[in-house]
Amino acid sequence: MDFKIIEKESGICVEKYVGNYPNVAVFDNIKELSAKKRADDNSFFSDEDVATINYPSKSYYIFDGVELLQFPEHVTEIGYGAFNCCKSLLAIEIPNSVKIIGSRAFYWCTNLRFIELPESVEIVGGYAFETCASLFRVKLSPSMTVICGGTFAQCFRLYEVEIPNSVKVIGCRAFIECFSLKKINIPNSVKIIDNAAFCRCKSLESIEIPASVEKICDGAFRDCKKLSDVEISEGVVEIGNGTFRGCENLEEVTLPASIKKIGSNAFRNCKSLKHIELPASTEIGRDAFRSCDESLKIFYIKENP
Repeated sequence: MDFKIIEKESGICVEKYVGNYPNVAVFDNIKELSAKKRADDNSFFSDEDVATINYPSKSYYIFDGVELLQFPEHVTEIGYGAFNCCKSLLAIEIPNSVKIIGSRAFYWCTNLRFIELPESVEIVGGYAFETCASLFRVKLSPSMTVICGGTFAQCFRLYEVEIPNSVKVIGCRAFIECFSLKKINIPNSVKIIDNAAFCRCKSLESIEIPASVEKICDGAFRDCKKLSDVEISEGVVEIGNGTFRGCENLEEVTLPASIKKIGSNAFRNCKSLKHIELPASTEIGRDAFRSCDESLKIFYIKENP
């Protein structure tokens, strides 16, 4: 047998592939462990039982050449690295039975174009779709509460993301270097925008931070070169270190009365920034406004006693 099989409480798991066959798709149960290749295209399918699909650790290219992935309705988990580096993969059809997509599950699937996660998906692991360089549209599951670190990092062509009103945390580097992303709608459920979440999204033009957000963490929007319009709602307490550093087109920012702290280098190298309003009691970190426009005027708003 060319497969190592383990049984988990959640079902049967193909832990790894140990054979030499170059094109393998495993969607069957422990009895057969076979996949069928369609005659009319380059997709694989199966009609047998399996609960978990896991990483075939002997080769990064075990599914090389596969263009379409279709999963049976009873699959509940797609495991760590299961389909990473499938550079021919164009589309995946995820059924409404899947609850977990593991870390790096589709890492470096450079031709994958579109992702729609069904309502059943609750967890998408870190870097699950990192460097899917052709991915242009993403619709997330309304059951997700966290977008984990690096989930869509370096998805260079991504320009549309639908974030549901269930998400509370946008993780570290979640959308870093998504160069084509022009606008992002952050729902009123989000509480934390973590470090470098949208760093170097060089096409991002505007952002509205809802009142639900308590902290915009370090470098969250650093080097977003085209960012010109930032609205920060009442309720945001802290802007982290280097949050808007290098946002060269940012001209004007009005901060709410709820702001208590602006971190070091927060607006450094915002070369077009000419006007900013903030509460008089705000703690301002070192070099927060260094290398901004020479005519920058900072207005301190008197707070109500």
